[in-house]
Amino acid sequence: MGGNPHYVEQGYVTLGMIDAGSGGVVSGTLMAVPFNAERLQVLGQRIPVTDSVQIGLNSRAAKLGISRRGTLAFASGTVGMSSLVAATRTGTVRELSAQPKFYAAPRLSPDGARIAVVVNDVGTDIWMHDMAARTLSRLTFDRSGQRPAWTPDGRRVVYERRGSESADLAWIAADGSSQAESLTVAPQDQVVESFTPDGRTMVIAEALLGGKRSISTVNMDSARKPTSLLSSETQNFSLSLSPDGHWMAYVSDETGRLEVYVRPFPGPGGRWQISKDGGNEPRWSPTGREIFFRSGTAMMAADVQAGTQFASGAVRELFRTTAASSTFHTNYDVTRDGQTFIMVQPKASNDQNVVILLNWFENLVGSRK
Repeated sequence: MGGNPHYVEQGYVTLGMIDAGSGGVVSGTLMAVPFNAERLQVLGQRIPVTDSVQIGLNSRAAKLGISRRGTLAFASGTVGMSSLVAATRTGTVRELSAQPKFYAAPRLSPDGARIAVVVNDVGTDIWMHDMAARTLSRLTFDRSGQRPAWTPDGRRVVYERRGSESADLAWIAADGSSQAESLTVAPQDQVVESFTPDGRTMVIAEALLGGKRSISTVNMDSARKPTSLLSSETQNFSLSLSPDGHWMAYVSDETGRLEVYVRPFPGPGGRWQISKDGGNEPRWSPTGREIFFRSGTAMMAADVQAGTQFASGAVRELFRTTAASSTFHTNYDVTRDGQTFIMVQPKASNDQNVVILLNWFENLVGSRK
């Protein structure tokens, strides 16, 4: 699998080829393909340039930069796997799974007994971690599953499937007893953010042309066509509904940087800014009395009152963490008592260096037509 192509004036296209190795690492080989830019024609076979190039776990892209004249800089070495962990409000961490893998986007079931989580293993799928048994089993086999969410009744898991030309939202029985069923199809990414408590409305974030993200609702009882909820004039994403479904916390860049806000759901009404110095990845406490979010490496908590009226209170730092974060999607979850955070903790990376290669194309051994 290749990605992150670059053209250089000496007549080559470079791309990183992923190689999922043993021992919990992902690395790759940088390949060069002879290429005629005027005729848009490949002139020969792939030729290896160098190995041990780091490959992004989610993007599958080689971590490199290259000038048009061929000066090459890349991250060399291997990337460690991650652990599924539970962190207390003071930052004490314990591992949940004995199996290190490339985890992302953990989501607790409504009863708190299971975690739906993305596992990146030469393709991404949704896996299920049983909290009591500490077992991990595969739920989907699409090799393209991303960012799961539970239906409120705990019977299904909704997730995004990425194709070559489109993305769809699908759902599957949480016990694996049925095949996945497509719900919506779009040319850009769609992410399930929340469900209303009755399960009849799904709230999603959509990637739009031009790089913007907007928040929409999908009525599960009708044709399941997205209806815009928040304007796409600014970036709006990473929404979390309050437990009663009357309020929504979300992220917007309307001030020029990412901050966490609250509005009535589905509106209309005013808005309240929750974070003060930047914020992302909001998650409403299941108790309804706090909104959690991340600000840099800090896990934050904001006291709120959210009944018929909304009021925000003190904002405080709970702990610092090196757990994996995400720009456009919350990469952690919270237990039902609001006391524990389910997170993805990267393992230490090994032997990482930045390497610069000059005139590498002069030493290639390969054929041209």
